[in-house]
Amino acid sequence: MNNKVRLIMTLSIGGLFLILDRWFKHMSIWSWADKGLINNFFGWFPLHNTGIAFGLPVPVWISITLTIPIIVFLTFFFFKSLLSISNFPISQMALFLILLGALSNFYDRIVYHGTLDYFLILTSIINLADVMIVGGFVLLLMANARKKMTREMT
Repeated sequence: MNNKVRLIMTLSIGGLFLILDRWFKHMSIWSWADKGLINNFFGWFPLHNTGIAFGLPVPVWISITLTIPIIVFLTFFFFKSLLSISNFPISQMALFLILLGALSNFYDRIVYHGTLDYFLILTSIINLADVMIVGGFVLLLMANARKKMTREMT
């Protein structure tokens, strides 16, 4: 697969996840405001989270201030990965997912003064942007492990 096709796939998949996350957040405010539980551990559970990860109580202005350099950093490394000679498409996808997830939650913090979470999974209430961030980190770890294995083989 050539680099253009990989880039289009990365942008399409990331964009689809971002659109889905924004749609779910919109629906959690305007249409699906009631809980819809499958059981006590899974379901739809709209929540306005004014903290950060794991519900830690951090003022919104601090989370916004900390998010700005993170987004700049991620944007820089994503574009750097596009220009890299030894680009690993998994790394590009990982960085893009983390960046889009961070941007979606950043938007929520500015507009709604907290993130809009909606999926109840076990004891946590999360959103798709959170899944994108965590999934991106897992992909990044996998890509780095693969890169390391490739270097050791040569």
